Amino acid sequence: MEAFFFGPTDRQLYGVYHPPRRTRGLAEGVVLCYPMGQEYIRIHRAFRWLADQLSAHGFHVLRFDYTGQGNSSGNFTAASLAQWQRDAQHAVSELADATGVEAVDVVGLRVGTLIAAQAARHSLVRRVVCWEPRESGAAFRRELLGDDSSGAAAVIDQPDGTVARFGFPYTSALLDELASTPFVPL
Repeated sequence: MEAFFFGPTDRQLYGVYHPPRRTRGLAEGVVLCYPMGQEYIRIHRAFRWLADQLSAHGFHVLRFDYTGQGNSSGNFTAASLAQWQRDAQHAVSELADATGVEAVDVVGLRVGTLIAAQAARHSLVRRVVCWEPRESGAAFRRELLGDDSSGAAAVIDQPDGTVARFGFPYTSALLDELASTPFVPL
């Protein structure tokens, strides 16, 4: 396992590369697209386990943090779904450039499925695995704001239109972007 930074110099992304643990690795890679906010924290251990399992089967695996999330540069309140989709494209390119893989699979969890679906536009992406997707970004937004009777913690409105949810601030711009993002079946 190797931690490193990649991407544009003014917006470095944090990644963790899991090399194949078989003597003869595959010429295939996997990029993992996390969910956002509190779900990112809760799924971190499972994604590490998944990366370890995939590398044990010979895959080159890259886990990475989106701009403004985790150890990547930027501020979460400046986050955008479009930027995270570009980050996923950078992750696919980085994995291919660093390892020489000829095909990349992208795995997305929850909001990560919206990001992974856009990463599929990269010429090296062979397939996308959508883990617990919703029918659209609007569905994620409704769920995040508690509009689905989930019984989640209350939303705290801020004067600038930001809402706090499970300790993470979501700007009105990000919420609007989610609301207008359709899920594109692959």
